[in-house]
Amino acid sequence: MKKSFGKLPSGNRLERIRKSAHYREGSFKNLSETPMLTEGTSYPKMIIGFFSKGVNREPLYPLPSVKTDLKSLKSNEPVLVWFGHSSYLVVP
Repeated sequence: MKKSFGKLPSGNRLERIRKSAHYREGSFKNLSETPMLTEGTSYPKMIIGFFSKGVNREPLYPLPSVKTDLKSLKSNEPVLVWFGHSSYLVVP
């Protein structure tokens, strides 16, 4: 068995988890159905679309960006830096 990251919840934290509307049958569940694929598509269609060449595969112009010196961020004010896709640095 692989070693897990962190530790299992216990005590007050475990009780709060169990009382959550999202927690059922031993795990968190979405309150509304959340399909893995959008309607009208399939995994084969998705794979073909991902690997095929086509129109609109690259931006028509450079995307705006701001070069930031992360070492010079002021620690006395909240800062949010987006690195791309789903990576962020949050400095409270």
